[in-house]
Amino acid sequence: MIPGALGQGGSNYTGKWSDRGYAAPCASPDSWPYWQRVNVGSVTYTDQNGGVWSADKSFRVGSWGYRKGGARSSTIPVEGTEDDRLYQTFRDNMDSYGFSAPAGLYEVTLRFAEFTARTATERMMRISLEGTVVEEGLSIWGETGGRNIALDRTYQVEMSDGVLDILFAKQ
Repeated sequence: MIPGALGQGGSNYTGKWSDRGYAAPCASPDSWPYWQRVNVGSVTYTDQNGGVWSADKSFRVGSWGYRKGGARSSTIPVEGTEDDRLYQTFRDNMDSYGFSAPAGLYEVTLRFAEFTARTATERMMRISLEGTVVEEGLSIWGETGGRNIALDRTYQVEMSDGVLDILFAKQ
């Protein structure tokens, strides 16, 4: 979800080494110049609270979207959420997401669930926002203790170049 210059992103969006959920940047709570929810790897979705998540799309300057990676999904129920569908769709081997937005302070929330790893060290990733590493060696399994369990991460980042970049790298 991305309210204003702050955003909730994610996996559902944003990287594919276990990112599910959604990813999006949004603005500070007092100004909210930009807000974007992304149903990564899938179609438009309305969550349990009535929030509308946009269908995933590839990045274009002046807009938002993913860079690389194929859409995938699972039908396995996800513990820790009432919105399983936000966690069950994702992008494999995703490089990044970009969001064209006004310069400012953003809050980005990424939602994850692990469906394929069999150990805590099998799938790990680095996440960077605007060139700053915010997660090094993140293992969804390691953080949750297993598969099919929701994990949300929220970060704040300053963006000044007109495109908020969220990068994912396998480790």
